[in-house]
Amino acid sequence: MEREIKIRGISNAVVTIIDTKAKQQGISRNDYLLNLLRLDVERDLIKEERAYMEQAVTRTANAFEVVAHQLDGIETNYQKIFMMLAMLMGMSKEEVEQVLAGYIVSNGDEVNE
Repeated sequence: MEREIKIRGISNAVVTIIDTKAKQQGISRNDYLLNLLRLDVERDLIKEERAYMEQAVTRTANAFEVVAHQLDGIETNYQKIFMMLAMLMGMSKEEVEQVLAGYIVSNGDEVNE
């Protein structure tokens, strides 16, 4: 069911401006005012949606930070395990570093030699 809204106390000057703007857009005064009301409501919805999205982005960024921290820990533990295995195999620290230098470059990318 459609409802009607009556607005009292609008000056003739304001009505004239509304009519002019409606005419410029090729629509009726009623459609012009409906569009204004819809835009106002949609603007509020967009603000709410933006706030929700900003929260989601913040939560995602925080989760990435946690994962990055955990990966750093895993990498450190991996290096320790590798060093222990190398020592068990009788390799010196220098030999281990030479082996690692052949596989890992300074930015962390693997190199296939």
